[in-house]
Amino acid sequence: MARITSRSEALAQGYTDSELRRMCRTGDLTRLRRGAYASSDDIANLSEQERHLLLARAMLTTGNPAPDAVLSHVSAAIAHGIDLWNVPLSAVHMTRNRRTGGRTGRVRHVHASPYDADEVTDAAGFRSTTVSRTIADLACCLPFDEAVCAADDAARRLGVTGTQVEEILARRPTRSGHARAHRVALFMDAGSESVGESRSRVLLRAAGFAISTQRVIDCDSASYRVDFSVDGTNVIGEFDGRVKYGRLVPTGETPADVLWREKLREDALRGAGYEVVRWTWQDLATPNVVIERMQRALDRNHTPPA
Repeated sequence: MARITSRSEALAQGYTDSELRRMCRTGDLTRLRRGAYASSDDIANLSEQERHLLLARAMLTTGNPAPDAVLSHVSAAIAHGIDLWNVPLSAVHMTRNRRTGGRTGRVRHVHASPYDADEVTDAAGFRSTTVSRTIADLACCLPFDEAVCAADDAARRLGVTGTQVEEILARRPTRSGHARAHRVALFMDAGSESVGESRSRVLLRAAGFAISTQRVIDCDSASYRVDFSVDGTNVIGEFDGRVKYGRLVPTGETPADVLWREKLREDALRGAGYEVVRWTWQDLATPNVVIERMQRALDRNHTPPA
């Protein structure tokens, strides 16, 4: 993590305000917030998430941060390592333990929302809302698709359950966004293994398909786990996010090895009588494409293999 230097520290080291301004203009320093700086070289190779946490650290360690302020919402999600989709990271979100006084700025969004002691924990060195409280917050504030993506990832990798999120929501039933958040808690599924699968599940359920996730199918003396299966039919749906052909290729293998194994897997499923429908990130941008492919597969054969 890049080192944060406060204005007072810089002045104590002999710098002047005009020098700090000049160093920001020349690109030697990056101004994180008023009175907080970091070396531009130190942050040049940081990811968007790492830059966000650096800004969060500046917010909580410089100036006069409120003692009851905790990292929350999007910022807490990043601190917990939760994958987000289509969520801006330009502003740090924090919550104060009170009912009024929230405010929004360019790089800081302060929420006024009571929290209980058991809704606060440590995440990546920050005093932050717990995973279940974080998902409840996101579910109240984000659109349904974006909230489900975060909730699914938290369920799969961090073990949070819809019941735990609902317990948090039940503590403040009049909160804005409560009804939508309740839907997210009921919908979240640890079986979704990526953001693309979460978005696909939202799409398929909204289109009326009765689907199950991560079903294991035995065929050709082997067992295969599939992303989606339409209940009571022979139709299988597979989201192809391409990541398994890149950074998730197993050690000692090549993308070509993974592609060949996928071909053999799909050949076995088709040979056993299953219809396999595939789609990609690009297809998700035109939902009707996915829906029509699934419907054509269903029209060809409704009967599941014996």
